[in-house]
Amino acid sequence: MKNEMIAKVLKELRKQNSLTVHDVVLKLSDKAINVADKTLYGWESGQAQPDALSCARYIRLMTY
Repeated sequence: MKNEMIAKVLKELRKQNSLTVHDVVLKLSDKAINVADKTLYGWESGQAQPDALSCARYIRLMTY
């Protein structure tokens, strides 16, 4: 079961930081989280969900 709230939060965090999907992918790769732009689109649209560690790192990256 996919959680739509996760998708909403991830997308909102990216927009609050005025970043493109590609910008976030580059920042994540700096933190050893290698995902493709398409993967991040999937996370933000609710079509897929990140694993717990990737989700936590994404949120930490966007809030600090």
